[in-house]
Amino acid sequence: MSGLMPYVDVCIANEADAADVFGIHAEDTDVENGELNRAGYIGVAKEICRRFGCKKAALRQEVRPENCGLCRKILRPAGL
Repeated sequence: MSGLMPYVDVCIANEADAADVFGIHAEDTDVENGELNRAGYIGVAKEICRRFGCKKAALRQEVRPENCGLCRKILRPAGL
């Protein structure tokens, strides 16, 4: 994936993508325990831009189906 990044102007990912694919971790953040550090996410976005030359980087929070009303409606038939 790193080989494709020089061709990317805008990178949209979540913190797990950045950590797993690029080895870039959000400081003071433990998603499994619900400890999120906004500054850590900003640092990850800045590092993606610095390392790969992206013009912009945006990190999104991973939304699991059980926490997303729209996802629940799509995944579970009405009335169940």
